[in-house]
Amino acid sequence: MRRLRTKEKIGWHPVVVILLLCLIVIILSGIFHLFNVQATFNKVVPATNSFQVTSESVTSLFSLRGLKYIFTSTVRNFANYAVLSNLIIILIGIGVMVKSGFLKSAFLLLTKKVKKTTVTYILVLLCILASIMGNLSYIIFIPISALLFLYGKRNPLIGIVASYAALTCGSALSIFMTSVDSSLLTYTLNNAYIFNSVYVISPFSYLIVMPILVIVLSLLITNIVENTVAKRLPKYDFSEEELQEGEFVLTKRIKRGLVLSLLVGIVYLLIFIYNIIPGLPLSGNLLDYTQSLYIDKLFSVNSFFNTGFVFVVAVLFILLGLAYGIGARTIQNNKEFVEAMGEELNGIGKVLVMIFVASVFINIFKHSNIGNVVLGVFTNLISNASFAGLPLLLLLFVVVSSSKENLLE
Repeated sequence: MRRLRTKEKIGWHPVVVILLLCLIVIILSGIFHLFNVQATFNKVVPATNSFQVTSESVTSLFSLRGLKYIFTSTVRNFANYAVLSNLIIILIGIGVMVKSGFLKSAFLLLTKKVKKTTVTYILVLLCILASIMGNLSYIIFIPISALLFLYGKRNPLIGIVASYAALTCGSALSIFMTSVDSSLLTYTLNNAYIFNSVYVISPFSYLIVMPILVIVLSLLITNIVENTVAKRLPKYDFSEEELQEGEFVLTKRIKRGLVLSLLVGIVYLLIFIYNIIPGLPLSGNLLDYTQSLYIDKLFSVNSFFNTGFVFVVAVLFILLGLAYGIGARTIQNNKEFVEAMGEELNGIGKVLVMIFVASVFINIFKHSNIGNVVLGVFTNLISNASFAGLPLLLLLFVVVSSSKENLLE
């Protein structure tokens, strides 16, 4: 009797999907350019609070000039791609914490007598509050979340899904005013001044509902992750070493390492916090004083947070891991310290490939100008719409979603 062989169903790999999207953008740009697709719309000029007629057209990549641009800009664009450099810097810091044992000891100590759902809820809540850091929070919290669940003997994919969902859904929610809120507030006021030159929005007006929304969203995401996502994810295969590990015991070395790392971390954070507080002697050195609002001084494009915050966090991680390693004697010489810095960089080849193709897609999509033309078409559609109510709200939602990145750049 012949045994039937069943082929495993293999879906499309994300890298292949992005490459196909690149090809689609190149072809569409050529077609739109051939038919002279363009959009003319009104754009707000913040300096004069007036409308300016703007025309956008599609740049063809399906041509010799377009192909030259792709080949000549790809390497430069990838080298300057912020996600790549930020990820590598953060992984260096995480590597020291992992190799020294700091993360494992800290996570096991904090979650030893805590319910699984409580750990997930606290993680989700922290990720939502971390939206104050903008897109940098993804680079910091997603790998940390995976390790939190891994050390808790749970599938690390659950931590990745939970943190990503919280960071994405909570990007506009915070008990503090974020960089996103500041940017949107500026654009809102610029548009409002066209109709009412004395219109005012209090920066703290949203504090009435934000705390409630943060708590409710945290509960909702936790419920979905624990009752739906966690049950559908495949079983995670732990290594033999991880399975044979017994109950966590807080030894003298671990205590010494945790205490030393805590002291170093507190001193480092106090120095950093003091330098973002204005008005004190020799303080506020990390603020952008070209801005008026404090939130803009903290999170503006040229502020220290946007240009150096990832390195600040990486140095904090390195100091915590090194202090723990010295105290617990898990790092005994400079060679072990250097090896620890590269611990988490092993095996990230697939991630680098993903980042590379993503950088190519973003680069050619921006250069094609398809996004701005589509946005202009939708803007005119809303301006000339003869309908109201739910259809208008849905159309406005599409326009705002497609233009979010353009507004924040």
